[in-house]
Amino acid sequence: MNPGKTAPRLLEDLLSYDPRTSSIGKNVLADPAPIFEDAETYVSRLPRNSCRHQYTINPLQSVIPSLDARPEQDTKWRVAATCQICRCHLTLTVQFEEDSGKTSPCPNTEHPLHFFTIQSRREPKESWTSENLSHRAREREFCFQCTSPTCTALLWIVLSPPRLTSEQISILTDPDKLRSRYDAAVSAEPARGFEEASGALALFRLHTYLRDGLDAKFNRSHFPKNNKFFLVTFGDDCDNFLRSLGFAEEEDSEGKSIWRIPRPPPKDNVFDQASHRAFLECVVEELDILIFKKPTVERQTVKNFIYQPIPSRKDLERVLGMLDYEKISNSRTFDPNVPEHPYYASLGAVADFSDNLILYSYDRQVECDVENSPYYFECLQDLATGRNSEALQTKVATLASQDQISRKDIAKAYQYFGVDKKHVEIISDDHILGLFQSRLPDIGPSQESEMREMLRTLARARRSKLLAQAASNTIETYGQALSWLGAEESTADDFILTLFKMKVDENAAHREPARKAVQLVADTRKSKALESFLTTGKMFSVDMDPADAFRVLDLDLLGRDAEDDYIVSVYQTRLVEAPEREWEFISALKAIAKDRDSRRLKEVVDLGLGSNVSATGPPMHDIPVGLHNLAVTCYLNSVIQLFFSLKPFRNLVLNIDRYMMEMTPQDLQSKRVGGAVRTAKEVDLSQQFAVALAALFDKMIHADTRIVKYDTEFARLALASLSKDLVTRRRSTVGGHRPSIVQSIQDERRLQSLAETENDQLQQEPLVQVSGSQHSSQETLVDTSMADAAKDEGWNDSKMADVDTLQPTSFKNEKYSNSKSLLDQTSDPMPLDEDDYEEHVQRQNTPTMVNTEGPALSMIPEGVGNDDEAMPTLAETSTAENLPPTRAAPKPELPPRQTKNDQKVSELAAVEDTAKQQDAAEVTDNIVSKIRTAIAASGHDERLEQIDPVRNVLFGIQKDVIIRPNGQEDTQTNLFDVIRLHLPAPMHIYEALDDAFDIQDKQLDGGIVQGYTSISACPPVLGIQIERGIWDAVNQRSSKVEHHLQLDDLIYLDRYMETAHHDDLFALKQQKWQLRTEQAALEAERAALVGPFGDLDGPTTVDDAAKFITCLEDAVEDEDSDSTLEGDGAPSLLRAKSAELNLAIYNKKQEIEKLREHINASFAHLHEHSYRLYALCMHRGNPGFGHYWVYIHDFINGVWRKYNDDKVEVVDFPEIEIFQPSEEKSPIPTPHYVMYVREDRKELVGEPLCRRPLAGEKDADVEMETMNEDW
Repeated sequence: MNPGKTAPRLLEDLLSYDPRTSSIGKNVLADPAPIFEDAETYVSRLPRNSCRHQYTINPLQSVIPSLDARPEQDTKWRVAATCQICRCHLTLTVQFEEDSGKTSPCPNTEHPLHFFTIQSRREPKESWTSENLSHRAREREFCFQCTSPTCTALLWIVLSPPRLTSEQISILTDPDKLRSRYDAAVSAEPARGFEEASGALALFRLHTYLRDGLDAKFNRSHFPKNNKFFLVTFGDDCDNFLRSLGFAEEEDSEGKSIWRIPRPPPKDNVFDQASHRAFLECVVEELDILIFKKPTVERQTVKNFIYQPIPSRKDLERVLGMLDYEKISNSRTFDPNVPEHPYYASLGAVADFSDNLILYSYDRQVECDVENSPYYFECLQDLATGRNSEALQTKVATLASQDQISRKDIAKAYQYFGVDKKHVEIISDDHILGLFQSRLPDIGPSQESEMREMLRTLARARRSKLLAQAASNTIETYGQALSWLGAEESTADDFILTLFKMKVDENAAHREPARKAVQLVADTRKSKALESFLTTGKMFSVDMDPADAFRVLDLDLLGRDAEDDYIVSVYQTRLVEAPEREWEFISALKAIAKDRDSRRLKEVVDLGLGSNVSATGPPMHDIPVGLHNLAVTCYLNSVIQLFFSLKPFRNLVLNIDRYMMEMTPQDLQSKRVGGAVRTAKEVDLSQQFAVALAALFDKMIHADTRIVKYDTEFARLALASLSKDLVTRRRSTVGGHRPSIVQSIQDERRLQSLAETENDQLQQEPLVQVSGSQHSSQETLVDTSMADAAKDEGWNDSKMADVDTLQPTSFKNEKYSNSKSLLDQTSDPMPLDEDDYEEHVQRQNTPTMVNTEGPALSMIPEGVGNDDEAMPTLAETSTAENLPPTRAAPKPELPPRQTKNDQKVSELAAVEDTAKQQDAAEVTDNIVSKIRTAIAASGHDERLEQIDPVRNVLFGIQKDVIIRPNGQEDTQTNLFDVIRLHLPAPMHIYEALDDAFDIQDKQLDGGIVQGYTSISACPPVLGIQIERGIWDAVNQRSSKVEHHLQLDDLIYLDRYMETAHHDDLFALKQQKWQLRTEQAALEAERAALVGPFGDLDGPTTVDDAAKFITCLEDAVEDEDSDSTLEGDGAPSLLRAKSAELNLAIYNKKQEIEKLREHINASFAHLHEHSYRLYALCMHRGNPGFGHYWVYIHDFINGVWRKYNDDKVEVVDFPEIEIFQPSEEKSPIPTPHYVMYVREDRKELVGEPLCRRPLAGEKDADVEMETMNEDW
């Protein structure tokens, strides 16, 4: 942060800040106070001839709090004032923003004053005195923010120049001009009895006209132009001046010339500074000041002039929260002729502060500007002496005992090492460490102690861990070992040995501490090379040739064409296949990373080169574990982290045996999940997975490592789809066309029939292993080799494609049920008792084993493709225009693996091939479906669908309405667990949701009907899937949509709710549908103007054509040719057309924005169903390959974390990384799946940090809080 200042200091600087002289030296208001060296060299902060402002209040533009008023959320106060000396206009606005975490605004007990730091500033280059420019072009604007952790105050200061220019004042008040007007009037009409006007009288008459125009109660709207007072005051030479103020010269009904007084409309709010009324209010204030400054004799010519300016100082103090702040007993008023000591300004304080406020200012300043803390300590030292303050001196002594240093201490330390103060800013820590280490062998013990103390001082001044470790002279930690060797964390292992040899050659007595240092480095890095050196005296070379590195990893066939993520996947696969060659693979990856200069590969190297333990980071109980990427399973890792973070889901899984379903014939007969009756084999596989997931969750809680690995068996269980889920599997990132909001009733009936008639026919077969496909984890299209294998089992490849092309509604529907409601189902919250977790911990002495016996669940169910009536053909569901490919172009096969464990390789290959055909959305479906299949039902709804704790947390109820041409409505209610959004262009979350819910045309039974969807019951956890895949019919390939989805941290679903309980909601919806129809028409018109060529829009194209013709004309002239180009005016016409198109595009954009604002404003009062953003599953890549990670919001600890496989880290700037569009080049990271949670349940549902690492026996007293709320 920047240095700051208390409110009293800011007010003193504001009163001294003169924009007319701000270009000379520092800006006293916005710039940090200059460092005070000595009185002779110190340059005053205030330039000469600066105005010490005397601001008086402008009540018409001010909002002043009462004496006892306390700010609340959204409180906004303003002081508008005008300087009596220079007529500078000041607008000071304080606003307290809404923030549930900051509820105690300053002043309060802990923070007696605001302490502001500057956030932004606008200082135009144009001179303040350049009166040929508008006053707005010369305004200065500054924004400050209070740094108190409990206060949300934002402070805006706007200073603008006088509204009346010196030329305007002169033309109005110059005695010679007034005499000329008087003479002209008398000469024209001698008998009218004119009296000469004085300058004060001229100002007052203008003041009267404007005052009357601003007064709504004043009825007079004009006066005759030949009014005798007007003639002698303004004549004819003030016409332009009067017009600039808004006067209008007109003729009345009798044809006589009149001047119409400006009567601006009332302001929308008192904070409006841009209106003409606000401008005239400022002019009236200036006229009062100008009249008041006239000589007394001249003012006496003005009758009825009453002006009592009210100083604004007290109002400014009240708004800034500094009334009656604590002062020293001998407090004095500010005297500009006796400047206070510069140390006060440096601390952001003023001279009349009490000692307590001086200490408060010091603490806040050090917190805001840590880098200059030695200087602030020096300020405090001198003020403690100068004020003879016991309290300040005690503070100085305490800080000194805590190793706080001053600039004098730092200067002494630099001088000790012979460093010139001119070079302090440019020398590195390594240079200082070299000076220290070069002197160390030549000095005695007493001198060594002094030199280490000097080095310690520089370490604190530079905040250098390197110097601090060197000064400590101990070798107990990894950092101290590096410091002793003169190395850094990035120093390669081979150079560590070079440093070791240098130390030993320098002094033979260094051999033992050098070995200890290398041992610490080897242990921390898990370096087999250094371990080998310590054991044998030899080290494996890390300088591997890149070509050899590709060969070691079996990547020599792909070579440099392989993508980084693919290289990482192969590298991790090789580690599993041949762990005895780990160091060789590590060296290979390091060589490729260095050759490519790849940040991605370097991250993998820096994370420990495949090790399961990270060397550095926060305490393990303060950060969740990472998950090892087994084989293209980044998306599986993301989904596991997401489900683990959901506290109700995690608690159920950890106590899975309490919820496990019994395999009785009666229970199996009623086991209906996802619209399908589940078979015994499906339940058995699901329960195997649930047990394995419970073991993994337990490991993620208690592991004493930072990274957790799961085996291939767990991955197989997680990725294998239940047979009936294949029937309704959806393509999540590769799709043929955008589905309509209401799925065709015929298609739904077809799916329903399929689910009901095939339940008993679906059988399970061993997992089909595909060994040549390199599809992305993002694609769900069927691979040819897989289809061929399936044909042997009776599966028809075309029918698999048919299932994939059956597009569902924008919701993932469990099933359609005509004219039936799910709203009467009983609520069944996550019924975890308080002792759930305690019992789980007590059971840990019994190892949890994953059942590896029995047949695996088939990826390709037998018999599904044999019912031609149940399965539509491809022609029935797709057209030639939107037909997706049946498979993606395969990438080269993996080269033959070199392994001694063929069974292990086979298992890993099967998992890898399965992984390449799924993505995060499918794995989410798999996990939810399996857990629901594994557990017992707590009840059944009217469709016999299972009710269970998972359903009550993750599923909501939607209502679909189809309106037939005769007005008949078909109503259907369905379960949903995710909303599917499409992004034809960059969109806001509300726009994309509107697309999913709004009324749309739909083909039904050969005709056109309309349909829309609403939400009948909101789930506690709301999933949103963003469709990112499209089929490029031109290039015949899948491509990814990278449009930005603008997410809001807090959204309201009221506008999408069923209207039964909201009288006016349906009318609002209908109004929105009409407005969105108008918006779509405007979007189409704007698109036609912009053109279809992306960055090369219509206006640019026309303008480029004009430039091209101009270039041709220039070329003709250069050749001195007699030929001429036809249409000499073509460039000008084209430029005019380009400007016309730009204006039209701008106007369309403005109309669209107004419609959007109108739509959002219509629902602004509906805040009953609020949801907070919880997680984003991200994808970067293309439909052929890519990488997944997830962001999760820890509400309890107030941080966002990024889970990127084995790397988990806090997001420093979530407002940029998560909410703003990416500035990277394509492929850019985009959210693929988004999760919101109910605002009133967010801390109960989301608990990403659940870590209790145990080195020995698990603590049986650990208890997990459970969810007992009724959802």
